[in-house]
Amino acid sequence: MAQRGLKEKLEEKGWEPEFIDKAIDVFEKDSEDRGQIITKLDKIVYWIAMFIAITGNFIISVILIPFLVTITNKVALGVIIFAISLSFGFLFNVLLKDIEALDMEHHIIAGIFIPALALINIFVITNVSNHFIKLLNIQSQHSPFVIGAVYIIGFLTPFTTDKLFVEKRKLKKAQKSSG
Repeated sequence: MAQRGLKEKLEEKGWEPEFIDKAIDVFEKDSEDRGQIITKLDKIVYWIAMFIAITGNFIISVILIPFLVTITNKVALGVIIFAISLSFGFLFNVLLKDIEALDMEHHIIAGIFIPALALINIFVITNVSNHFIKLLNIQSQHSPFVIGAVYIIGFLTPFTTDKLFVEKRKLKKAQKSSG
């Protein structure tokens, strides 16, 4: 967080100017002490987390194949896919929250790349499942677009919900401070 933002937050909380200055000094000293090594480690942790998210997404996609092949009830399948994608979306949202210290570029990469990759995975896996369904002579094929839409909606629900609640909290704080 920038010093200006920190100063504004501390002023909103009623801190005395001298204590605000001391807090900012401590913050600046801490930032300098972290140095380049810690910054590099933060980025390494970020990329490891991204690798884990990509790998997890792929594993989830592969795990869905038996469900796609064996479950012919579209509603039940949709609920299962939604629950799995919702769970993975929660994990992904926690990951994004934990890397707030990194710059916006990393958030954009994670926020666009991982859902896009998830959608591509689901599309491919649905087509693979449909191939198995044809081989096994099962009567129910699945639309990759519908399955992908259900997956993406579940995957993005935690992130979207979190952002809405954060904005509501900011709005309430602004209303309290002005009113």
